[in-house]
Amino acid sequence: MPDNKHEKEDTADVGRAIYNEKILPKLGPEYKGKVVVIDVNSGDYEIADKHMTAATRLRERRPDAYTWAERVGFPGVYRLGFRATYGSLPINEIKRLREKRRD
Repeated sequence: MPDNKHEKEDTADVGRAIYNEKILPKLGPEYKGKVVVIDVNSGDYEIADKHMTAATRLRERRPDAYTWAERVGFPGVYRLGFRATYGSLPINEIKRLREKRRD
Protein backbone atom coordinates (compact mmCIF):
# COMPACT_ATOMS: atom_id res chain seq x y z
CA MET A 1 0.00 0.00 0.00
CA PRO A 2 1.26 3.51 -0.78
CA ASP A 3 2.80 5.42 2.10
CA ASN A 4 1.07 8.59 3.21
CA LYS A 5 3.22 11.21 4.91
CA HIS A 6 0.06 12.90 6.25
CA GLU A 7 -2.28 11.66 8.95
CA LYS A 8 -5.35 9.91 7.52
CA GLU A 9 -7.55 12.69 8.86
CA ASP A 10 -5.40 15.27 7.05
CA THR A 11 -5.49 13.56 3.64
CA ALA A 12 -8.80 15.16 2.67
CA ASP A 13 -7.70 18.58 3.90
CA VAL A 14 -4.38 18.36 2.05
CA GLY A 15 -6.04 17.08 -1.11
CA ARG A 16 -8.68 19.82 -1.07
CA ALA A 17 -6.05 22.49 -0.38
CA ILE A 18 -3.91 21.37 -3.32
CA TYR A 19 -6.99 21.27 -5.55
CA ASN A 20 -8.36 24.67 -4.47
CA GLU A 21 -5.07 26.57 -4.34
CA LYS A 22 -2.95 25.07 -7.13
CA ILE A 23 -5.19 23.25 -9.61
CA LEU A 24 -8.63 24.87 -9.71
CA PRO A 25 -7.35 28.37 -10.60
CA LYS A 26 -5.78 26.89 -13.77
CA LEU A 27 -8.96 25.18 -14.96
CA GLY A 28 -11.48 26.80 -17.30
CA PRO A 29 -15.17 26.00 -17.75
CA GLU A 30 -14.36 23.27 -20.27
CA TYR A 31 -13.10 21.13 -17.37
CA LYS A 32 -16.46 21.08 -15.53
CA GLY A 33 -17.38 17.47 -14.72
CA LYS A 34 -13.87 16.09 -15.19
CA VAL A 35 -12.14 14.23 -12.36
CA VAL A 36 -8.87 15.42 -10.86
CA VAL A 37 -6.83 12.77 -9.02
CA ILE A 38 -4.10 14.24 -6.81
CA ASP A 39 -1.09 12.62 -5.14
CA VAL A 40 -1.29 14.34 -1.75
CA ASN A 41 2.39 13.65 -1.03
CA SER A 42 3.83 15.24 -4.17
CA GLY A 43 1.05 17.51 -5.42
CA ASP A 44 1.21 15.84 -8.85
CA TYR A 45 -2.19 15.31 -10.49
CA GLU A 46 -4.02 13.98 -13.51
CA ILE A 47 -7.31 15.06 -15.11
CA ALA A 48 -9.66 12.80 -17.07
CA ASP A 49 -13.35 12.20 -17.74
CA LYS A 50 -13.37 9.16 -15.45
CA HIS A 51 -11.81 8.58 -12.04
CA MET A 52 -10.17 5.30 -13.00
CA THR A 53 -8.53 6.82 -16.09
CA ALA A 54 -7.05 9.72 -14.13
CA ALA A 55 -5.89 7.43 -11.30
CA THR A 56 -4.27 4.97 -13.70
CA ARG A 57 -2.38 7.72 -15.53
CA LEU A 58 -1.17 9.22 -12.26
CA ARG A 59 -0.02 5.84 -10.94
CA GLU A 60 1.92 5.21 -14.15
CA ARG A 61 4.04 8.24 -13.23
CA ARG A 62 3.87 7.80 -9.46
CA PRO A 63 3.32 4.17 -8.50
CA ASP A 64 3.37 5.02 -4.79
CA ALA A 65 0.86 7.86 -5.07
CA TYR A 66 -1.49 8.38 -2.13
CA THR A 67 -4.47 9.87 -3.88
CA TRP A 68 -7.37 12.22 -3.35
CA ALA A 69 -9.97 12.99 -6.03
CA GLU A 70 -12.22 15.95 -6.85
CA ARG A 71 -14.79 16.49 -9.62
CA VAL A 72 -14.46 19.94 -11.17
CA GLY A 73 -17.53 22.06 -10.49
CA PHE A 74 -19.20 19.59 -8.13
CA PRO A 75 -19.03 19.03 -4.37
CA GLY A 76 -18.03 15.36 -4.71
CA VAL A 77 -16.63 12.87 -7.18
CA TYR A 78 -19.66 10.61 -6.86
CA ARG A 79 -23.26 11.30 -5.98
CA LEU A 80 -24.63 9.34 -3.04
CA GLY A 81 -28.21 8.83 -2.06
CA PHE A 82 -31.55 8.16 -3.66
CA ARG A 83 -33.07 10.35 -6.35
CA ALA A 84 -36.75 9.93 -7.05
CA THR A 85 -37.64 9.60 -10.70
CA TYR A 86 -40.98 9.17 -12.37
CA GLY A 87 -40.17 5.49 -12.88
CA SER A 88 -39.92 4.91 -9.15
CA LEU A 89 -43.13 6.70 -8.11
CA PRO A 90 -46.67 5.37 -7.93
CA ILE A 91 -48.86 6.52 -10.84
CA ASN A 92 -51.10 8.69 -8.64
CA GLU A 93 -48.03 10.58 -7.37
CA ILE A 94 -46.79 11.10 -10.95
CA LYS A 95 -50.17 12.56 -11.92
CA ARG A 96 -50.13 14.85 -8.90
CA LEU A 97 -46.65 16.14 -9.75
CA ARG A 98 -47.61 16.73 -13.40
CA GLU A 99 -50.67 18.73 -12.30
CA LYS A 100 -48.55 20.74 -9.89
CA ARG A 101 -46.08 21.58 -12.68
CA ARG A 102 -48.88 22.93 -14.87
CA ASP A 103 -49.95 25.41 -12.16
